[in-house]
Amino acid sequence: MLRKNLFIIANIPILINLLMYNLLDAASPQDPKCQCNLETVWNDIIYIFESSSATTKNGLNELLGKIQTDLQWLTVKKLSDTPTDERYSRVGMIVYAINSSVVYPLGSINNDDIDSIMSLPFYNDQGTDLGAAILLAIDQFNNETMHRANARQVIVLLATTYNRQGGSQDPVSIANSFKENGGILIVYDYVEAHGAPAPGLEEIASPGYMCVSTQDPDGSCVNTALCNANCFCPTSYLHYGLDANNGVPTNGCYYNALTSNAFDPAWNRCKQPNDGYLAVVQDQNKQDFLNNMIPDNNFWIGLKFVRGYFIWSDPNLTVLDNSAALWSPGEPNLSNPNSVVINGRWQIVGQISTRFAKSHPVTLYIIAIRLRDLLKFGQRNRTTAAPHRKGPPHRKEGPPHRKEGPPHRKEGPSDRTAPQLRWKICFGSLHLVYGQSIDPECACNLGNLWLDVVVVIDNSQGMGHDGLNLIAANIATVFAQSNITQALGQTTRVGIVTYGQTAVVQYNLTAFDDTSTFINTIFDVCNKPTTDTVSYVYTGLAAARDALYDGRMNGRRDNVRQAIIVYTSDYITQGLEKNPEQLAQDIKANGIDIITVGLKQSIDNDLAKLAKLATPGMAFNNTDTDLVGEIQRNGLCQINCFCPIAWTQYTSQFGLASARRFALCLKLGDASGMWTAAKIACQHMDNSAYLVSEFDETKHNFTYQLFKNKSGTPGPYIYHTGLSWDVPSQQWMWEQPVAQRFLIHSMEPRYFL
Repeated sequence: MLRKNLFIIANIPILINLLMYNLLDAASPQDPKCQCNLETVWNDIIYIFESSSATTKNGLNELLGKIQTDLQWLTVKKLSDTPTDERYSRVGMIVYAINSSVVYPLGSINNDDIDSIMSLPFYNDQGTDLGAAILLAIDQFNNETMHRANARQVIVLLATTYNRQGGSQDPVSIANSFKENGGILIVYDYVEAHGAPAPGLEEIASPGYMCVSTQDPDGSCVNTALCNANCFCPTSYLHYGLDANNGVPTNGCYYNALTSNAFDPAWNRCKQPNDGYLAVVQDQNKQDFLNNMIPDNNFWIGLKFVRGYFIWSDPNLTVLDNSAALWSPGEPNLSNPNSVVINGRWQIVGQISTRFAKSHPVTLYIIAIRLRDLLKFGQRNRTTAAPHRKGPPHRKEGPPHRKEGPPHRKEGPSDRTAPQLRWKICFGSLHLVYGQSIDPECACNLGNLWLDVVVVIDNSQGMGHDGLNLIAANIATVFAQSNITQALGQTTRVGIVTYGQTAVVQYNLTAFDDTSTFINTIFDVCNKPTTDTVSYVYTGLAAARDALYDGRMNGRRDNVRQAIIVYTSDYITQGLEKNPEQLAQDIKANGIDIITVGLKQSIDNDLAKLAKLATPGMAFNNTDTDLVGEIQRNGLCQINCFCPIAWTQYTSQFGLASARRFALCLKLGDASGMWTAAKIACQHMDNSAYLVSEFDETKHNFTYQLFKNKSGTPGPYIYHTGLSWDVPSQQWMWEQPVAQRFLIHSMEPRYFL
């Protein structure tokens, strides 16, 4: 059998390339980028703490607290643990001044152990020997029992001063040797104690891995560096582009493998090793890069002719931009459905390549892009992705002189004579992000959408062939990442309704068992316009409502949110009895969200009223720069983010329907006089509930308004929050689930009046 090379692009959570469609315009597919999910950072990390007199004991405790907070985001396992997933970190700790010691060997501690560390040895020496400390860390990595061969070696140096010794203990030479052998050295220059950065420390750091405390206001620099360290091309993969600052692959890692001369097996094989896909080619530079990987330039690429379009194999099924095509002379020959590279230019072949005669055997390849299991900020235990965590500030002075501080009270001056009766406000678990002093917005994981959706398509003559093709491509891209199936769990079901003068339920919610079938069907449906010359959106909405109702018969999936997406180019009413606005209000009152997508086909189309049908904030049109992203992030993902019955969702503004939703739920508890009793009662309301935190005045105002509206009591409004004075650490701490706590930004509590 003739063999072919494929280009596999492995998906390490790939950064979504949201396809932007203008009418019949195509886009350039994007190569995957490194993302950061700290929960699955896959490094072996040794933290080296300076313990000299320049650091001070208070400064050493500050650095320990910072690292404890940073590591709350990581999954840390020790040698005695037996994790089923190898995507975790091992951690060790070394303390140094003139002498160095291993306080916690690599792999000897996990998250719980780290949280319980109260202090590190403080040497108080007048000098340091940094070279010896780095050598001690290297010895840990050289221990095959402690260090995993497939994990990145990372040293995080937390230093206050820098003394460069000569000879065998020269720290720069030792650090360079470590870096040349593939290690990453992150330096965190702690400047609080001495007032200015220590000159020379940047020589120790790997390029792009230098952090300075005064230049790191949100405390994310070290964890961002850990993510970058976790982004590299594995053995046998070639990178296409590196970040000039830190050497991180910018456009994926590529691997070639042998395959057959049949296109579909090649396409499918790419998915097997790393959930990859056949390579995409944006320009001649990319083509030259791929050509150089294969000596005879014979390999499959991920370009396929589907229903009148050349579609790339990337996750968004991007349409080929013809201006960037690299066809051989005489191509494309549309008598065949697939594409292959021959002699460095694109040529069309059939499902099985018969262009290669047995007398002239060639080897065809697949090439994979892979960016090693990269991360999004967030996730530990029940956490989800959040942009950046804001760590606690570095303390400049000691704690306030208060022994047993009361809980943080939000009340007016008259509170001092108020009776000792308070309510507690608790958070319930939605998609809580723990251990950070910002409130998380709803995560947008398109593969975990838990929805029943009916897509409503205006297929009247007014849409035209071009308009319907645009709709099909948009819908296919919107749902390309979704898990469309009839299986139970966090899955999506989709139905299809078309309408003109009347509406037809083309496919109900039980029709599709997989995403690919749905996407193929959408193109078929949009290729069959009705002969109706008018379109009544009322009929489409009514049919979608009935389809959702039928999908819930016998109580099936009655705990799943429901949505309707309407695609139309016109808005025509049918009188008072069939008023689409009234129907939309009734639908939304029954808990069904409506997304509208208006297509401006001519200046005569009046789509302004279409927005009145939509759930607030969910009216879009084809002139939006990122239409697919708007529908996904601000439509489907927002609908998927909701609170259980009796809980109130935290939003950017209390009582505003279009306000931005957060992944937090609040609920008023019973009256209680003591803070500890309120805390315990709150935890019993839900296994992940805890007393409310108020990180800023916006959050306080929301909590205040919620209490005012729900409590039914006159002012002054007095309630418990989750802020209390922690005696062992002598810090003000916010409550978090499962006894997790973290510092407030200010050492003194703030009172909002």
